[in-house]
This record gives sequence, C-alpha cells and structure tokens, in this order.
Amino acid sequence: MNVEKIKKLYESLASKLDNFEKIGIKRQTFYDILTQKTQTKVDNLEKIAVYFNKPVGYFFDEPDARELEKENIELRKDVEKLSEKIGDLRETIEAHAAHIETLTGKKAEVVSAAG
Repeated sequence: MNVEKIKKLYESLASKLDNFEKIGIKRQTFYDILTQKTQTKVDNLEKIAVYFNKPVGYFFDEPDARELEKENIELRKDVEKLSEKIGDLRETIEAHAAHIETLTGKKAEVVSAAG
C-alpha cells in the first residue's frame, strides 16, 4: 500500500482536525495508518477512498483503467503490424522456394514455425 498517497491527500485538506469524523475513522487509527504501526483494515481504507473520491486500488498503485486501455490499444496495433510482417515474410519465403524449384528442378521444402 502506498501510504504516501494517503498522506498527500490528507495534507491537501484545509482543516485537518475536522475530517476524521467525516472520514468515519478515529484520528489515532488514521495516524496509525500513516505511520504504518498497524495493518490497515479494508473497511478503513474503503472509508478513506470514499472520502477522497478515489478507488481503493489507487492506494496500491494499480494502473488506471484508461491507461490499461491505452496500453491495450498499442499492443493490438503492434500485433497487427507483426501479423503484416509475418505475412510479408511468408510471401518472400514462398517466392524464394519457387525460385529454388525453378533453378534446381526440385521442390524446396518450406518449414513453417507458425500456422
């Protein structure tokens, strides 16, 4: 868990003392979370997340869904480019095999690693 993110959010508050009741946890519990004296209970982390309008995953440095989608789109583009290159290479190999057959009169054996 990234406690620094909780600290930054807490430090951004104008009035720090009034917010513990609004968050729904005791001040000492909050400080224990910040200092990592105890393991953070899930329900307390959920209360902090709700109060600061963040998903719980935010505190675990989980990637944002939008970032994952961007990465996924880029990966799909890369796969498409690679598929095109593989197709081009297959054509080149087939052309070379035909040329070998013309020169030698023997059918060239083409070994395919991928179907």
